[in-house]
Amino acid sequence: MTTKSTYTTNHVTPPGRILAAELKERGITRSAFSRATHLSPMVLSALLKGAGNLTPEIAAILAAELGIPADLWLGLERRYREALDRAAAVA
Repeated sequence: MTTKSTYTTNHVTPPGRILAAELKERGITRSAFSRATHLSPMVLSALLKGAGNLTPEIAAILAAELGIPADLWLGLERRYREALDRAAAVA
């Protein structure tokens, strides 16, 4: 007998959490990254908390500074926002 089970979750990681882990791994402080990218500390802080939107412009900055493709950042942002929308629709 074969049983098929499907499990789905709305849990996704905000791109900012991945960015924070990447900065930590590379030993880059938030203030140093803010200066290097010309992102204001307020914008960077919001992004790291998942409160700020990761725009195409910010994705391009992250790609240039970290070597992680902009389309990857934008995909993470899109999936994160879609999950938030689904969660809000259920609540």
